[in-house]
Amino acid sequence: MYPPLPFLDRIFTPTPDKSTYSMAPYANYSMPPGMPIFIPIYSIQRDPNFYPDPNTFNPDRFAPENKDNLNQSTYFAFGIGPHDCIGKRFGLMQAKIGLISILKRYTVEFTPDTPKTMKLEKKALILQAKGGIHLTVKCE
Repeated sequence: MYPPLPFLDRIFTPTPDKSTYSMAPYANYSMPPGMPIFIPIYSIQRDPNFYPDPNTFNPDRFAPENKDNLNQSTYFAFGIGPHDCIGKRFGLMQAKIGLISILKRYTVEFTPDTPKTMKLEKKALILQAKGGIHLTVKCE
């Protein structure tokens, strides 16, 4: 729900068969070679046209049986295209093992200071919760 980077940046590189990229039918504009492009990940992942009820945490939307309901070009957890993250499988495995290790040994609970809704820090370089996320971790 909260990608670390709110956007991806790329530079348009022409190919032998395409020296510019037309934005038609959306705009009367063609991108010149070398033009920087910013892809707004956070906004795309919050678009109800792609994700019904986008502000609700629903991991089942990514379940194998729902794969055909998703536009694969709208999920950028590890980037997309030729510059996507080479460590994506390792990163997913590492996150899963970390969560399993923590949840197997500890109980994680809300505190009175845990925010009910996430507010983001406006001046942060990466997306982060304003004031942090307060939780209690108890040993089992």
